[in-house]
Amino acid sequence: MRTLGAVATLAALTLSGGAAAQATPSPAPAPAGDAPAEPSGAFRIRSAVLGEERSFVVLAPPGYATSGRRYPVVYFTDGSPSLAVLATVTRFLAQNGRMPEVLLVGIDHADRMRDLTPSPGQFEGAPPAVFKTSGGGERFLSFVQDELVPHVERTYRTEPFRMLVGHSLGGLLAVHAQLARPGLFQATLALAPTLTWNGDEPVRRAREALAGSGRPRGVLVIVSPEDGPEAAKQAKALVGAAGAAGGGLQVTALDLPGEDHWSVVLEGASRGFKEVFAGWTMPAAVGAIGPRGGLPAVERHYAKLSERLGWTVHPPEPVVEAAGRQAIRDGKLDDGIRALRQNAAWYPASAEAHDVLGMALARADRLDEAKRSFRTALDLAERAKDPGAAAYRAHLEAATARSPIREFNPTWPGLPNSCGKAGDRSWEDHHHHGN
Repeated sequence: MRTLGAVATLAALTLSGGAAAQATPSPAPAPAGDAPAEPSGAFRIRSAVLGEERSFVVLAPPGYATSGRRYPVVYFTDGSPSLAVLATVTRFLAQNGRMPEVLLVGIDHADRMRDLTPSPGQFEGAPPAVFKTSGGGERFLSFVQDELVPHVERTYRTEPFRMLVGHSLGGLLAVHAQLARPGLFQATLALAPTLTWNGDEPVRRAREALAGSGRPRGVLVIVSPEDGPEAAKQAKALVGAAGAAGGGLQVTALDLPGEDHWSVVLEGASRGFKEVFAGWTMPAAVGAIGPRGGLPAVERHYAKLSERLGWTVHPPEPVVEAAGRQAIRDGKLDDGIRALRQNAAWYPASAEAHDVLGMALARADRLDEAKRSFRTALDLAERAKDPGAAAYRAHLEAATARSPIREFNPTWPGLPNSCGKAGDRSWEDHHHHGN
């Protein structure tokens, strides 16, 4: 598992432009699930669309090599320079249940002006030479859509959810992509986007797209710093245009007072991801350790989120576990077991999911079933060299000895005998909500 220190090391390597970064071979196209054991790094791909070789960076989520799971993909412009901040933000938010774990794919640029502007143009009073290559954004998006995305989806285990993040001119392109290429990205995050490009062209094009037959859809979040009042005004005009058009494009404009065009990236990324994935964690009921209503309530919540994101979202493992635990504390043991059994089915590679199910089954004196769950948990943990293996072995041994449930406490952290007795922290201490 990579730490944030390793993330910084990778970022430094790719930022340096040194030979080691450039020599890293691109992973060969392969069926999903056959990516290299160490999939993160700096890679190259030959583009027929652009007639050149392009470089990009990839950072897989922790545990990618062993989880067997599929992941949403966040593409971002200014790949190497943006990697460290986006890696830090996305991992922190995922660890705290505010968004899913994601595969990060950052695209580097030899000519930002060419790649990130959807039309030729320039700013009044600026030297024309700066803008002489502008207007290549559509070709760049064709490269992304026709070459890079298929390559990533052949090589890595991906969910059918793609997001684009861009800053400044990258934000301009992100807004354009969401409007001009429906279905390429299910969500975009534009940080301090250059919405004053060619006057009010981005908003004019947005109104045209929203009035057309192939209407844009998805989630678009625009973050504006304090020093960009005109762009912020255009962002609010875009919100109004999307609202008036109805349909499937949800646009949110966020203002960040105290931030400037450059400093907005860190806070803006955090706020923006939280806005895109609003509702990712189902909150616990008041005075409870998890949501009430069992598995049906959890499934209803995530069905609504799936509809909003355009992607079938399986409820996160900690949420389903918490709902199952809460049902058991409320005296609904069968409901709790049902939720925890589904959790183990949704996350078959999770030793903890099987162990928690085993504890619930043991609480119901269904020790033969509990043993099977504990054995699965132990096998998974030993293969992954998980430090929890010793505890899972103790659980299996206790179930094999057919120990009464009262003997499972406190020698191993089982379910509270009273299902909700105040002060019993054994469950929370061993399986806290953040795991």
